[in-house]
Formats: sequence, C-alpha cells, structure tokens
Amino acid sequence: MVLFNSFLESVKSSVDTAVDTATYTHSAVDSRFSPWLTPLVYPLARRIVLPFYFGKIEVTGQENLPLTGPVILAPTHRARWDAIMVPYATGRGVTGRDLRFMVTADEVKGIQGWFIRRLGGFPVNTKHPTIASLRHGVEVLQNGEMLVIFPEGGILEMVRFIR
Repeated sequence: MVLFNSFLESVKSSVDTAVDTATYTHSAVDSRFSPWLTPLVYPLARRIVLPFYFGKIEVTGQENLPLTGPVILAPTHRARWDAIMVPYATGRGVTGRDLRFMVTADEVKGIQGWFIRRLGGFPVNTKHPTIASLRHGVEVLQNGEMLVIFPEGGILEMVRFIR
C-alpha cells in the first residue's frame, strides 16, 4: 500500500508539473454514478445479457481482488463486450464496488456517452489531452475507487506523452 501511495503521489506530481510547463485546456470532468441506472444496468447485464449471449462464464482469481483501497485494472480490450465483462468479473457483483472507466473522448458521444458518464466513465481526449481528465483519474484513485484503463485505447500512450 505504501508503494501504491508513493506511485499516486508521483503521478499527481507529474500531472501538476505538466500543468505548469505545458499548454492544455482545463475543463471540468463530468462523471458520476446514476443512483437508478447503475443498480439496474449491471445486474441486468450480469444475470441476463451476458449469460444469454455467452452461456456459462467462468471467472477465476476473483478472490485476489481488493475489496477496499485504490485499484487500477488494465484488461485487454479486444471487443465492445470487454466493457461489460470487466464489471461482471470485478465489479459490484463481486467486490461490491463500482468501476470508473477512463474512456477515449470519441466513445463518450451520443446515447453511448450518456450511459458511459452515468455509469462512472469519464472521457480523455488522447489527441488533445486535458489535465482535468488525468487529475480526475488520480482523484478516483485517491478516493480508493477502482479505475479501469484499457491499454489498447491509446490512453496509456497519452499519459506517457504528458510525463
């Protein structure tokens, strides 16, 4: 835990340094859990949608998931189903925790974007990154939440660029 807190402080320091030395636009990040949508969507996906589409799903290693404290999940991202499978395997039904998804800004548009934002997701513009998005990610971790970053989404490359 000490190592992870040290990592968080390092990331926060890098973000603060980037604010001082680079020109980025600052805008507030709009992300929250809907009190009615989240308890409806995840159980529906967990009990009906995924079993209907995939049949029996077996997940191993769930006993290793922390029930408290900051967590970064970086699963592979091969299909749209991944955004539903990750909560199925690690989210509220398993750990009692909701997941916060760092999503490329292109994905947070229209009706899909409406759902993503109300299910705790928040956008990151990988072409023109804002410090607000990175700060929000750090705040999510400082609040002891679970943050999901799909490495194939190009977000990790953007974080390296800012550092």
